[in-house]
Formats: sequence, C-alpha cells, structure tokens
Amino acid sequence: MKKKLFSVGLIAIMFLSFTTPIFADSSEVVRSNNVDVTLNSGGFDLQTSEINSFGDITIKIDDVKYSTGFKNDFVVKDLRGLDDNWQLTVSATPLQSLDNANHVFENVLSISPLADIQRQGSTNYDALPKKVLDKENVLDDGDVLIAKSENGSGLGQFTLTFPEEAIHLMVTPDMKEGVYESTLTWKLLSVPSN
Repeated sequence: MKKKLFSVGLIAIMFLSFTTPIFADSSEVVRSNNVDVTLNSGGFDLQTSEINSFGDITIKIDDVKYSTGFKNDFVVKDLRGLDDNWQLTVSATPLQSLDNANHVFENVLSISPLADIQRQGSTNYDALPKKVLDKENVLDDGDVLIAKSENGSGLGQFTLTFPEEAIHLMVTPDMKEGVYESTLTWKLLSVPSN
C-alpha cells in the first residue's frame, strides 16, 4: 500500500511539474495585446491676411512705384495625414475703377517673394516647404507660385512671412483719377507626390 501511495504521489508531482508554469522550465513568457487607435485628419487650410491701404496717391509726371504690406503673416496647415504635397499660388484681377468710367489698368500690381517660412509646433520633423518666387512678379498675368512642399516637407503647420513692403503698385501719368480695386485670389492646392 505504501508503494501504491508513493507511486500515485510521484505521478501527481510529475504531472504537476509538466503542466504548471511554476514548475515548467521556460526562459520566456510571451503575452500580446492589441492597441487600437483612429487617427483623424487635422485639416488642410490657408489663413491669409488683410492688406494695408496704399492710401491716397497723387498722379505724378513720372512712373512711381508705391508699396504696402500685409497686416499679418499667412498660415498654411497640412495635417491631412496624406503623402500629398501642396502649392500656394496667388493671382489678381486688373486694377479697375469703381466708378462708371470703367478704367482698367493691367500689369500694375506686383508681389515680392516670401521673406521666411517657419514651422509651428514642437516636432522632430524639421523639413520646410520651399520658397519658389525669387523676384518681384506681376499679379494679374496668371497664377504666381509663391511656395511649395516637396517630399513631405509640407506636413505640419507653417507661418509664411512676407516683407513689410510686399505688394507694389506702379502709378503712371496716363492713369485716370478715381477709386480703384483689384482682388487677390490665393489658392492652396493639393499636389500628388511623385
């Protein structure tokens, strides 16, 4: 009987040592958990600025260039989570009188290149979009490319700063007196990556 009890006890201990992790001879225990998260787009947006007034200008005997600037910096935001790049363009309508005379003057408005582009926020990603326009350019002769991103450099949010005198108006002796207006149109365009 003692032999049977000893044999049963020995079998029980052996069974427990093979099936219980405490007694198992294992150098690694692996567990896994899934982490689920949904990332939503942070948006694709452009904030522009009002333009300072040129004020009252008197027509002179010579061609005279007058300059003004933007009241604030521009902000480009690309937090779409896509690989697409972007381009920022501007165009303008010809300078047109607001009275009934219908005077129109073309190629008299121009824009200077950006002074600076800075990344906003705290990130290790430090690539910046590229300033494209490198010299003063007429505004009412089609879209003017101001800046663009390449190879993902436009991911994030950026401050675009123009110089103090960024918008220029050429006043010539053949212009007519009156109140004039031109409309600037800014476009932030999504561009597929190469």
